[in-house]
Amino acid sequence: MVSAPRFSILLPTHNRPDVIGYAIQSVLRQSEPDFELLVVGDGAVAGTEDVVRSFDDARIRWFGFPKAPAFGYANRNLALTEARGRFIAHMSDDDLMLPDHLELMGGAFADPAVQWAYAQALWVSADGIAGPDLTNLSHADERDYFLRQNNTISAGVFVYRNGAFGGTPPWPESLPEAGDWEMMKQLLVRHGTAGMARLGEPTLLHFKAKWKDGRDSRFPLLRAWLDIADRAAWWPGELRAPLQPDQPPQARYAQRLAEPGSAQRLRRAAADATARVALDRLVPRVVAETEAQQVAALRTLLEAADADRSVLRTQWEAAQTHQSAREAGLRGEVERLGPQVQALRGSTSWRLTGPLRALGRLLRGRKP
Repeated sequence: MVSAPRFSILLPTHNRPDVIGYAIQSVLRQSEPDFELLVVGDGAVAGTEDVVRSFDDARIRWFGFPKAPAFGYANRNLALTEARGRFIAHMSDDDLMLPDHLELMGGAFADPAVQWAYAQALWVSADGIAGPDLTNLSHADERDYFLRQNNTISAGVFVYRNGAFGGTPPWPESLPEAGDWEMMKQLLVRHGTAGMARLGEPTLLHFKAKWKDGRDSRFPLLRAWLDIADRAAWWPGELRAPLQPDQPPQARYAQRLAEPGSAQRLRRAAADATARVALDRLVPRVVAETEAQQVAALRTLLEAADADRSVLRTQWEAAQTHQSAREAGLRGEVERLGPQVQALRGSTSWRLTGPLRALGRLLRGRKP
């Protein structure tokens, strides 16, 4: 009897025979070898099964189903009835696992209370620029946004215990789309944050789906990263993959993942980009605070100068007042002595002594 694997990886596909081989290869390169890969052909186009069967590995199981409605959630549930793994992982036919994805995700379940876990994904644009998703559902505001407004977690970084849904089919067949988002919301409500674990580093490259238009996969965070990458000279080379004509970005990144240490370099580049964006956000605030301090210091100097000027004005006004008082006193003295001087000049003695005053002036060289 074959023992149950640690992981069952669900890989649904419909019309991506051009890139599904890269996805499967990234699974087969996992450092955690204890898995089964359930490739679910949802009305898969011609050539898809041939690509899958070209990999000679007993861990790969092919399910060729007729096309189910919408995204084929019913076919996914059918395949999962045969899943034997303790943990259920997901893989898109156009994504790439980093080599240690399963190993790291398995470590998140060391606590038996954890029922599901998620990691970061590097979202890759149509022209090969990657930016990390930074979702952290441990924060109440991000959790509320996730539950009420939008999904920011790629299905490829979402793993849960087999049985976490209590025996009900995991994929919501009544929904036309966003089934992975609904599954995560159900687990969050059912098990709370205590039953959730988060790996705060990238473990998967998530590429633009074929049916989505635009460069940014309609993902606002990737759009913001692209706006930065297009303008920033410091953007890490590891997060930019120049493509050859008609070359899918999966091919270029698959080449890199085959190189030793590729996962560590990608994570370091993602951390560097995140840190730089944080620094660019904080520096203007620091500059503003510094300028405010400089303005406050200048204001203090101006206030001190105003105080000194006020003191000088007070001293000058006091001197002016003193001078005015002195002049007023002299004028008063002159006015007081005026009658006496006039009386003296009109007296007989002033007339009799006139010749003597004239002689004195003459002797002093003065004109009479």
